[in-house]
Amino acid sequence: MVFKSMVATCFAKGGRLEQSYRPLREESARDVWDAITTYSATEPVDFIQHSGGMVMLLRKIWNGFCEWIGQTAWTWVNEHVKEMLVRLGFKTEEAVVIAEDF
Repeated sequence: MVFKSMVATCFAKGGRLEQSYRPLREESARDVWDAITTYSATEPVDFIQHSGGMVMLLRKIWNGFCEWIGQTAWTWVNEHVKEMLVRLGFKTEEAVVIAEDF
């Protein structure tokens, strides 16, 4: 899964800031729709199947988020795969990178 665009949004509603929120909601809705129509696939995509199952999908999303915010220490690594790769002769750093995808 590759993200083509990041869209900042505001969908807050009500309260004393409603006058400010309304135009932001409308702009956000347009921006989200524009991104969908620009980058959407021509055929439906089953994210769960293409990502290796629900756990793998969540792991990839979490690891991508950690990388994006610069907190790679928080990444979800399959420790069993990492340890096996280290025993096979991979450097620990290499094993961690590979194990993040399992």
